[in-house]
Amino acid sequence: MGETVYRDATVSIEMLSGLGRFGNNSYILRPASGGPVTVVDVPEGAEAIVEALGGAAVERIVVTHHHGDHWNGFDVLRAYTPAPVFCGATETNLDATRNVQPLADGATFTVGGATVRAIHTPGHTPGSTCLLLSGALITGDTLFPGGPGRTQTPENLQQEIASITSRLYVLPD
Repeated sequence: MGETVYRDATVSIEMLSGLGRFGNNSYILRPASGGPVTVVDVPEGAEAIVEALGGAAVERIVVTHHHGDHWNGFDVLRAYTPAPVFCGATETNLDATRNVQPLADGATFTVGGATVRAIHTPGHTPGSTCLLLSGALITGDTLFPGGPGRTQTPENLQQEIASITSRLYVLPD
């Protein structure tokens, strides 16, 4: 089981950390009333995600960006569930065989009674997307502890900083 890092009257967020060789995180968004969950990011070590699901039905899988360390557990989770998979609408190099659905900036979905909103934050990758729900924000690799996520070029870093300052800093605390 992971650690519950957020809970309100409608939803909880369970974080599974230290997955795979890069020590990535995955999140399970669970409705307080029970029912299907949403899984965010599927790194290596996805067997731990399947175990943490405890038999729960998965309504959707959302991947915050298209880097292997957030996708490498896809086949393990796909063997568990046929749930649709979503990734930022402007992400590039997606594997067509995975039938990934685009998640547009500002798109919303619900988990239990909580509304989750996609916030496009390009820079780390072209389609990096954060998820805002209730009083929590899942940032993928847009933010690392202590600063912005790693980028490939100075231009990508500038784009990421612009995303952080214009899209995330303006959010309420």
